[in-house]
Amino acid sequence: MRTRCFLSSGAWPRESGETVISRGREAHHLTRVLRVRKGDIVICFDGCGREAEAVVQEITPQGTLLKMGLTRQIPASPWLISLGVSVPGQGKLDEIVNSATQLGVHRILPLLTERTVVQFTPDRFDRKQAHLQQISIEAAKQSGAGRLPEILPLTPWRQLLAAFAQYDRVLIAAVEGPHEDWRAALSQSVRRTERAIGTSYLLLIGPEGDFSPTEIRQASGAGARLVSLGPLVLRCETAVISALSILGYLLREEIS
Repeated sequence: MRTRCFLSSGAWPRESGETVISRGREAHHLTRVLRVRKGDIVICFDGCGREAEAVVQEITPQGTLLKMGLTRQIPASPWLISLGVSVPGQGKLDEIVNSATQLGVHRILPLLTERTVVQFTPDRFDRKQAHLQQISIEAAKQSGAGRLPEILPLTPWRQLLAAFAQYDRVLIAAVEGPHEDWRAALSQSVRRTERAIGTSYLLLIGPEGDFSPTEIRQASGAGARLVSLGPLVLRCETAVISALSILGYLLREEIS
């Protein structure tokens, strides 16, 4: 796989053949870690669906000069998956963002639930968001993903409930049942939202102590379908990978 380089939409050239400069962290990664040299070809992407081959023109102390080729538009997914996950401790949110980016999530909502242990001040989470965005960039470079997930601010549970109407289907993966079969939950008639493309899904993953009974009742009452990840109690970062893998498999199965 060719070397990939993140180039923000604001830095993207208007026409092919233009020269742009990669600075800071990306330039350091290209030259010091990946050791690209003049004449090498890299794949630039903006995280919003654009990518292009670029030739390394020059490596300077100020940055890496890249001559951009023809821009290609990566096809949009036929579905949009938003992941709502109760904020975990011990750096696990980094792992979750990494995995979710690789698995094609459209949006990540860090949730404040009844059993959320880690608490952030607004300023502290602003800094955390910037860090998480960089985690998603690195995951996209490694995996070849062309789109980065939008990482939202901290979302209180009641605010999330009020936003259910924005999604066509809402699934909540909880330890306690009764659960529906995944296929049955996905076959329910959808609420069509005003969007140009894609069916939108909201997938909810609770803390390691699970969502509270009250939260499960509230989510079910607001239209969420309760699904299971099996008989074992999973760590939250494992639950995210499991749930996204199941959902992605079943959605691909629908269109195959």
